[in-house]
Amino acid sequence: MSAYNQFLVAKFSNGQLSLDRHPYQYRPSSKDRTHIIVEGERLDTIAFKYYDNSTLWYILADVNGIINPFDLTIGDEILIPEIS
Repeated sequence: MSAYNQFLVAKFSNGQLSLDRHPYQYRPSSKDRTHIIVEGERLDTIAFKYYDNSTLWYILADVNGIINPFDLTIGDEILIPEIS
């Protein structure tokens, strides 16, 4: 799975292109976990740690309301949802 599998390309009449994507639909699970951000981490490295797939970083961003995946605060706790 690619990080771009969830994206749709929008083509406008003036020739412009845009990427749009449906946000991940979170459903709470008893298997959800939490993670405390430490120095040097990024969403892709956290996704690899929990899902063995760094391209699933967008799930962590969507579930935790993270707009800029490169702007994480050390010590913040984020939800790691169970994915099926």
